[in-house]
This record gives sequence, structure tokens and C-alpha cells, in this order.
Amino acid sequence: MRRSISLTLILCLLLGFSNLAMSLESRRVLEHREDGAFLVNELGTGEVSSPADFYLRDSVLWSFNQGDIFYSTAIGNDAAVFAGSNAGLAMYDLYGDGTPIWNQATDTGYATAGAKMADLFASAVENEAISGAILSAWNATSSTPLWTKEIPGCAIPAECLRISDDGSRVVLGLNLATGGGTPTVFVFEGSTGDLISTYEGDAGTYIRALEISDDGSLVAIRASSVLHVVETETATLRWTGSAGASSDGLAFSGDGEWIASGWTFLLVWHWDGSSYQFAYSNNGGGTGWYLGRCAFDYDGNALIAGFYTTSYNQLKVMWFDGSGSTPIWTYNSPLSNGVYQEIPSAADMASDGQMGLLGSWGDAAGLNPEVHVFGPANSDPIYTVDTPGSVFSAACRESGGGIVGSSCGKGVHANEFGSGGDLYAFEVGPPTQAPEEIPGPALHMSAFPNPFNPKVTLSVDLSEDGPLLLEIYSPDGRKLREVANGDYSAGLRSFQWDGKNTAGQDLPSGVYLARAKSADREAMEKLVMLR
Repeated sequence: MRRSISLTLILCLLLGFSNLAMSLESRRVLEHREDGAFLVNELGTGEVSSPADFYLRDSVLWSFNQGDIFYSTAIGNDAAVFAGSNAGLAMYDLYGDGTPIWNQATDTGYATAGAKMADLFASAVENEAISGAILSAWNATSSTPLWTKEIPGCAIPAECLRISDDGSRVVLGLNLATGGGTPTVFVFEGSTGDLISTYEGDAGTYIRALEISDDGSLVAIRASSVLHVVETETATLRWTGSAGASSDGLAFSGDGEWIASGWTFLLVWHWDGSSYQFAYSNNGGGTGWYLGRCAFDYDGNALIAGFYTTSYNQLKVMWFDGSGSTPIWTYNSPLSNGVYQEIPSAADMASDGQMGLLGSWGDAAGLNPEVHVFGPANSDPIYTVDTPGSVFSAACRESGGGIVGSSCGKGVHANEFGSGGDLYAFEVGPPTQAPEEIPGPALHMSAFPNPFNPKVTLSVDLSEDGPLLLEIYSPDGRKLREVANGDYSAGLRSFQWDGKNTAGQDLPSGVYLARAKSADREAMEKLVMLR
């Protein structure tokens, strides 16, 4: 029999809700083969077992919609998702149902940041009373900040708040209202909020991007077209260079040895022990392409870069391995209708370099997804998330050979009139290898329409007479509704689900799982309800 295709549907199987916190390596995976069969493997062992209670992977875990725009999101290693919006700040459980653990209203929630390996989050909130910003640090469990600082007389650029992965440093880049605008970086101790150092760039330039090394010892900023690498302990300038033009693309490897930026070209430098030396460049494969966003892994062996055109109707993604200007692969997205800007808007990379994330504004017609997950093996996206609007921020961290991630943005396209915001949490698992032999013929099921609002028709093709159980589950494995349970004759059987639970209550927008089970076979189908 054929081996599993690279873009498999992976479903994690849990023995119960209490197992949500267990490591991904110990979970069971249900793999959907291209020939329709399902196989249950123990991750990392290849042992085959029988389907039991399950957990959905390679999918949106939940989504949250509100009336205000989400500007930024971060994800921690304790399964916490942090987000900031015009409405304020909120913390969510990655494996929950999308209901905030806590939230706090603010004047304007503008920027948030989080570390992949430390359970520390931060927010920088605009405050009219001081004509500046209020910086706070949080943990996942309490709406009371660990510490708070006021920074008057400044403007907060997007994407200029970062936390080191070890939680030792919180770094905020601002433009102080002095000297025609002065790019300034404040470095705080992560747990106490004590000010460690302050670095000021050249007056009249404007800070637009900031990144930090994993240990917090170095920070990279781009002020207009000038790059700076600063030692955070002493605010000593380690290196400065030119990005060639002012843009938003900036990447800094976790070990602090690689930096990338640019606009008309992707420009990459590497630390040689005394200075950052130019390593290579790429113009996106030709004239008319411009760098939007980019991100490194920990040691610079993987770099994902997203480009766009001045016609704003196509994205190009490249994956580099650090060896030179020739990418391992290039992905060209399908052409959009070009009515609104289709540009890369967010990028992140797992520390191990096995998966990279690119978010975009999308196009008005909604022809292309706004979140793409890639790996080094080939140019096809491993997974995508299609949102109704634009992505403004996205973050990911490695988990069990795959990633967990979050993305957020505006409920309609960024260039379209309207408000509202969407926040997504998702999980993408590593490719698995199925055994050569598989059980008998699979049970086949389809859903139409999908996404749906609020009714969906589930069709199950029975190869022989016998019992059929059709149920609806939440992403965390809770049974929500029994749609069918009885004996049916062979053939195509269709059933309708109205988006309600067993109690007759309307369920919210989000991802659900339909599970059909006959005597010895079963099928699963991901459902997306958009109310």
C-alpha cells in the first residue's frame, strides 16, 4: 500500500480531558491516508492501537470574535495565549474553548509580546493622560500585573515590544518626542521591572521594528533604514548598518548571530566574532518584489521571508537554510483580485527551524488564506487558516515536533471600512509515517457547506448494512450532540446538524469535529461554523 501523503490530516487522541497538559510526544495520532483509511499510531513508536477519545490537530483549536480590532498576540509555553486590542488585554487557554481566562479594559491596547520558553507576557498601552505608554508585565493566571511602568512623551510603534525566551528581559522600543523624534529602547528586568539600560538612536529617525535574542543579551532595531544591534546590559552599540530603505521586515536569530532586513532586497548579515558581515541578498526572484516580513530560527539555519508586489495581488514566500542567497524553495500564492493590498504582515519561526509561520492581509475577495504554515521540505503550505479579514500579528512555538500558534487582526480587510477583530489559536503536528499495511476499507464522510451557518449536512457512505453512530465533538474532546444512532442500510446516508448542543443551545462560531462510527470503522470530519 502507498505511504501517507505529506499533507496529512492529523488528529491527536487523548484518553481524557485531564491529559490535555501532557506532552505531544505521548499522544496518539489518527492519520488520514489518501486512500481513505485511518490509522492510529503512538507518536514516536509506530505502534498501532484503536481509536478512543480524540483531540483535533492540524486545525484551528478555537477562534474568538469581538467588536474591536486585535493588534497583537503572543503564545507562552504554559498553553497560554495573550492578545491586545482596542478593547483591552486578555489571556486565553490554548486548549480551552476561546473564553478568556481574564481580561482587562484599557484606553487603547496596542502592543503585546510573549516569550516562547518563559511564562511571561507584556503589554504597552497608549495613555492619553501622560501622552505616552504604560508598560506592564503579566503571568498567565492573574489579571493583576507583576509590575507597571509609565513612559510619558512617546509614541508606540507596532512590533516594538519583545521578551527574551528566558524571561530575563522585557524590551520596549519607542519614539520619544525630543529632537524631532528619537528612537529609544528601554530594557527592563523581566521579573521585577527594574530598568537595566536605555539606548537612544539618532534623532530624526523612526523606530519601526525590534527583535531580541533568546537570552536577552542583544536587541536588534531598525530606525528608518538604519539597523542597530545593542547589548542590553550596558546599552552599548554592538553594530550598525543600513537596510537600504525603511520598511518593517526585521529578523534576528535566537542566538543573536544572524540579522536580516531590507525592502527592495532581503539583506542578511552574520556575526563573525567581531562584527556582522554581509552574508547574502535576494530580490524576491525579480524586480517588482518587496520584502514584507521575515523570521529566523534559533541558530540562523532557517529563514522564512515573505515578499509582495506593488500591484498587491500576490505573495511570494522563500525558505533559506543559511548557506547562501538561493532559497531551498519558493512558494507563489495564487493571484488575488488586487482590489485591496495583499501583503505579508507577520512572520515567526519555531526555534528548531522545522516550521515557519507567515500572516498576511489577504484580499477583498477572500480568495487566499491569511495564515500559512511552512516547513523546510517543500514549498506547499503544511497548513493554512482562512480568516474573514486581515492578520496583524502571529506567533508560534515548537511543540512535539510541530507548532502551536496564534494569530489575530481585523474582522474585515485592513483597507476596508469596518471594525471587529478575530483571534485564532491553532496546532499543527509533525508529519507521521504510516505502516505499509492498513485495516479494511474506511468509512467515508463529507460535510456541505463547510464552513456553514448554522446548518450543515453530513453524508456518510455505508458499504454494508449495520449500525451507525454520528456525533459532534468540541476540539477539546467534549461530546456536544448525537446526530444519528441506529441501524441503517448500505448506501449514502445524509443527516443535518443545526449547530446546537444536546440541550438545544446555539453553539458559538468555531471548529467542531463530526465523528461517524460503524461496527468496525470510523471517519472524522472537521467542521467550521461561522455565525
